[in-house]
Amino acid sequence: MKDEKKEMEFWEHLEELRWTLFKILGVLLVTTVAAFFFVDDILKLFMLPINVVSQNNPNIVIQQILISPFDGVMIKVKVSFLAGLVVGIPFILFFLWGFIKPALHNNERKVFFWFCTLGTLSFAFGVCCSYLLIVPTISAVTKLGITSVANLWSLRDFINFEFYWMLGGGIIFELPLLMLILTKLGVIEIVTFRKIRLYYIIAAFVIAAIITPTTDPFTFCLVAIPMIILYELGIMIASFRVNKKADSIHHEDHEK
Repeated sequence: MKDEKKEMEFWEHLEELRWTLFKILGVLLVTTVAAFFFVDDILKLFMLPINVVSQNNPNIVIQQILISPFDGVMIKVKVSFLAGLVVGIPFILFFLWGFIKPALHNNERKVFFWFCTLGTLSFAFGVCCSYLLIVPTISAVTKLGITSVANLWSLRDFINFEFYWMLGGGIIFELPLLMLILTKLGVIEIVTFRKIRLYYIIAAFVIAAIITPTTDPFTFCLVAIPMIILYELGIMIASFRVNKKADSIHHEDHEK
């Protein structure tokens, strides 16, 4: 009987997961189709950094081209999907929360809720900051290149660059929150983060060297320094939480 009950519960959870995935796909479909009607305006935001660089540097000529017959359509579909994904994230998190919530304890529910809320805000802030850094990055790349000839850039490749650039920025800005969650759950102690600080700094510069499209030190620092600052911020936030918890325990012991 116990095996049959466990099997029934397993299939019930599997069915619930299936419906959750259907809801998520439905949301993505609706938001992607809705975004397609505004895709031309969204594309203007993607191409705005190039226009700004061209206006500020008259000697630099940047032209965006399509290199295959289907590039225009595929770019619009991809941009619509990306915009639909951004708009649909709150709904996706809501459906995931509804699926995971019954399996969590009260303390775990609070952690998951705040992680989703603050994580979404941190990711959005990181994406915005990365978008603002595209202009100085492009400016540095073009100035180090050959300025006497026109730059013919594939629009598809440039949008892919912007997407991965902003995605990386959003993920990096999740670092302090992730460090806080790991210390709160007791997975990693704050002392460990302090011990590996030097290794992280070296790794930050290595990652910056890999993903930075130029050897220009200004662009290089634009990537590495924020990563290091966010790591230090994560240590400060996690330390504050640990010290606050220790003070609370000390106060309770003193009252006893």
